[in-house]
Amino acid sequence: MDKIELIIEDTENGHQKYETEKPRLKVVSVARSPLKDNEDFLVGQSILFSADSILRKEGVLLQYLKCSVLGFGKIGKSISFHLLQKGIKPSVFDINPIKRIEAYNNLCAIPAREEVIYKADIIFSATGNKSLDVDDFRKVKDGCFIFSVTSSDDEFHFNFNKNEYQINDKEKIFKYSNNNNFFFLVNNGNAVNFLHNAVMGDFIHLVRTEMMFAPIDSKNYSPEKINFVEDNSRKRIAELWLKMHNPY
Repeated sequence: MDKIELIIEDTENGHQKYETEKPRLKVVSVARSPLKDNEDFLVGQSILFSADSILRKEGVLLQYLKCSVLGFGKIGKSISFHLLQKGIKPSVFDINPIKRIEAYNNLCAIPAREEVIYKADIIFSATGNKSLDVDDFRKVKDGCFIFSVTSSDDEFHFNFNKNEYQINDKEKIFKYSNNNNFFFLVNNGNAVNFLHNAVMGDFIHLVRTEMMFAPIDSKNYSPEKINFVEDNSRKRIAELWLKMHNPY
């Protein structure tokens, strides 16, 4: 620990954990940087592409199913946007009521949490904060497909009783079944877009460059709080990116 000068955090999950537990070391986060918004928008598109591809192999079409999105952060918002582009009006739930209003303003439905989860044919879970637990899994609609945008241990709380569900794996589609209900946990609850080599294009260089800039101002960072790269540095990165990648 004495040899660690700085921790650079680039995930929303990690950012939330540092908010809950004050870091002892200096931490700078790029997880909520406006430069990362571009990458997260493409992650949402990538999630939907992978979900659509997997469902089509199962003979299932998104357009004719009731789709729900849990979490209306940057990735959840992107998933909702791309569902709307396909003519699908998603039902959205976020624990933050301000986010629910934003979802409504973006033409999404915002019914109660129970309806969003228990009446869905498809669930996109994009909270990074244990969105579903055993009670939720027991009540989801038979045949519901559940897709995650991050690792299963961050997104779900698998507090099942031992052997409560029989689990069968068919090409990364894990069927959980018992005498009461059954559902499909795609990629066993891990990020579904990793199944198709998610590609962010040149936009990924924005946040990677910000991570490289982060140590420059390390002397100005404080422990026991989350620090951020200065806005002037972000603008400089954006200008450099535009010079290299702008086709016009």
